[in-house]
Amino acid sequence: MDELDFCRLADAFTLTDAAALIIDELPSKVRLSDYGGDTGFYINNENNDKFKVALQALINAVNRGSIPADRKIEMIVVGVHPYQRPENRIKPQETTVSVDDLKTWLESRGFRTGFFFPENTNDQIDYLNPKHPRYAPKLAAAVHAWQAISDEINLKSSPKQALEKWLRENAAQYGLADDEGKHNETAIEECSKVANWSQKGGAPKTPG
Repeated sequence: MDELDFCRLADAFTLTDAAALIIDELPSKVRLSDYGGDTGFYINNENNDKFKVALQALINAVNRGSIPADRKIEMIVVGVHPYQRPENRIKPQETTVSVDDLKTWLESRGFRTGFFFPENTNDQIDYLNPKHPRYAPKLAAAVHAWQAISDEINLKSSPKQALEKWLRENAAQYGLADDEGKHNETAIEECSKVANWSQKGGAPKTPG
């Protein structure tokens, strides 16, 4: 048994450990940076960029209340003299989230494979498997957008708008944005049309 096997015994993780596991890295690979940075943590290999994105997404979700968490806060000083000010920030290495809450959040973002979903790893549908030789990113984007948004009970916007919003938030994962992060709006609109189950348009009507 290796480190990942023992990680499955835990029912909660710190944000730094959770971010590592989301990208299929070992939590023991996480390091504290000597020079700070966006979050102060990094992984010293080719997966560092993925780790930083995953960790920042977790921090943002906890700050918004999208993931319930046992928050640990530290006060730091930001700004340049004489404009310095104290600011409370989450300590990602001590803030913890439960596995169940984390899985719920990941599913809402279209993630259903990897460490937190071992039951889906080996039998992933071919057209959603990035390693499949006929994998089509736009098709996977449309399917995952449909799965994420169709589970929402109270859509405040039209399904098309909700789908487009989800696709923009996850654009990089499906090649819907360039290297500078600029969205391919044409591709996003195409994917949202495929995933849109409401052909009449408009926001859903409130039951009377």
